[in-house]
Amino acid sequence: QALITDYHQIKQLTEQNRSLEAAANGGSNILSLTNRKISQLPKILYTIRALRELTLSGNSLSEIDENLYQLTNLQTLDLSENEISHIPSNGISKLMKLRSLDLAQNLLTFVPFELNLLPLKYFNVSQNLLASPFGFPHHYLKSQGTHVIISHTASKIAPKESTSMSRVFFLVHPSS
Repeated sequence: QALITDYHQIKQLTEQNRSLEAAANGGSNILSLTNRKISQLPKILYTIRALRELTLSGNSLSEIDENLYQLTNLQTLDLSENEISHIPSNGISKLMKLRSLDLAQNLLTFVPFELNLLPLKYFNVSQNLLASPFGFPHHYLKSQGTHVIISHTASKIAPKESTSMSRVFFLVHPSS
């Protein structure tokens, strides 16, 4: 492991550890680790069973650890602005209290069908590498009244070879 000598990085890690320790000791059920350059989730995070809201946006996460699904009290999960290319479907159904999931601005090409099992009211997968909105299980989520935002951009795959093909689809239940 590299030795961290930059004062700003040391201060940021210290603040991150304090936030994690406070949440782990029951001090809070809301945790934000936004813009911390995190590439791997700290193991202590998985022990915070009372956590209801977790924000990990603006980091360097490339994958979602299945241990995250142990946080069964989560109602809001923000993983936007990372580098996530895959969502493991094994165990995602444990998040039965999850109402809001933000996966915008990642590298997702596919969204697992198992998301249909969650009681989501808000789901954002905009600015990913989704090949098509039809590769996404939006029909069931729409029938639950979930506000779904989908877009895909071919230019993320080959910026010099293609023009932007961004489209935004708002799929909202009529009663919303």
